[in-house]
Amino acid sequence: MKKNVIILISLFSLFSFTNYNKNKSFIGDWVWKEDNKTFKVHLYSQNNMLKGDYSLMKTVEGIETVMYKSNRVIDTVFNISFGYAIAGNSKDGKEFHAIIKDNVLLGDGIHGVKEGALNFTLLSKNKATWKIVPLKTNDKKSKKEPENFSVPIDIVLAKVN
Repeated sequence: MKKNVIILISLFSLFSFTNYNKNKSFIGDWVWKEDNKTFKVHLYSQNNMLKGDYSLMKTVEGIETVMYKSNRVIDTVFNISFGYAIAGNSKDGKEFHAIIKDNVLLGDGIHGVKEGALNFTLLSKNKATWKIVPLKTNDKKSKKEPENFSVPIDIVLAKVN
């Protein structure tokens, strides 16, 4: 019995280490800039999964303003944040597939979240493509499908750390 437990723990550790190594190249901060706007993505590993959040910053006369961020406070009384908006994994260390939740939906007061399938592909050590395909989801409140994403859906990101 003790031998079986040790074997199971060893296999789980090996799987965890292997999975971490496949995810490692994605971990960090990624940016895409256009004019005075900077879209930032923060990816990290948690429980053998890649998770992340994103934000859009606007710089005017040297002053940076947050336009939106996915890990926003959703309950001020209990100080509860949305948490991660990206969750997925890599099988080969070059590409990872994830579900992304666009929970900012600028200009759309009736929808809370639009989900998409994110394909994040490394082009080099410090450059990656970010492509989102909409998933058919219905908002629980309005029972309508949000039309557009607020986040960019087809860009090239640069790793900043």
